[in-house]
Amino acid sequence: VELLDKTTVTVDPLPDVTLTLGDDQICLGETADISLFNSVLGVHYQLRLDSDNSNVGSAQTGNGGTLVFHDAPASTTTYNMLAYDVNSCAAELNDKAIVQVFPLANSTLTVSDPIICIGENGVVSVDNSETGVSYQLRLDSDNSTVGAAVPGNGGSITFDVSPLTTTLFNVLATTANSCDVELDDRAL
Repeated sequence: VELLDKTTVTVDPLPDVTLTLGDDQICLGETADISLFNSVLGVHYQLRLDSDNSNVGSAQTGNGGTLVFHDAPASTTTYNMLAYDVNSCAAELNDKAIVQVFPLANSTLTVSDPIICIGENGVVSVDNSETGVSYQLRLDSDNSTVGAAVPGNGGSITFDVSPLTTTLFNVLATTANSCDVELDDRAL
């Protein structure tokens, strides 16, 4: 006996998995931009940690152009992208995004507080400087630079100063990857 009612099975295609993701490089504490190029209209995209496929932020809907996702990882991290359509057909993109995280210099170094008489030169020193880090003395009032930057040497480095009044200085430490951090200690 043949039933009169028949059924049709509709097979929807999977989302395009050949789209490209953009990598990023950031300094520790910054937010990375992870780009998805040539998104498809109406397809939803979810950024995920590649290590465990956990979601990062909210899904975005394709607009035919570039979508930008944001995250602030504490170390170098690999991401994948899940694409799904209105029928819940889902597929992971072939490409992965890598966000490389560069460390900051040590911001807890000690900065000396020299005492001088009017007309004398003083020396501001930074103890335990790091090799590969550049140190720049600055006026604390406006962060304008004072003299030239001094490369770290693993020991103490010095800056010559000759202020006319009591002056507060700070020191900006910059790594080879251009990651800046102001030292916590100030010179007075």
